[in-house]
Amino acid sequence: MEGLISLLPILLPVAVVCCLIYYLVESLYSRWSLWRELPTLEEYREKNPDCQTTRGVRCFECKSGAIWQHRLNHRGKAMFECRHCGTYLYKRP
Repeated sequence: MEGLISLLPILLPVAVVCCLIYYLVESLYSRWSLWRELPTLEEYREKNPDCQTTRGVRCFECKSGAIWQHRLNHRGKAMFECRHCGTYLYKRP
């Protein structure tokens, strides 16, 4: 037991770093997985023609026109989410 206690100052920071790495990888993977499944804007318009408005598009779930952009990288990849109900609508490749 004393040997384990003496290793605590080393093991605790290693455990914290491992947890942070896991969290970051899981977070990034889930966002990229969601991005891959979303339709492009053109596909979204084809699938939901009633959601086309004069100002752009609206949410197919709640019909809100308030759409939020989540940028994924500096190259322009983004996901678009309804600000009202939180539904992810389409992506920009």
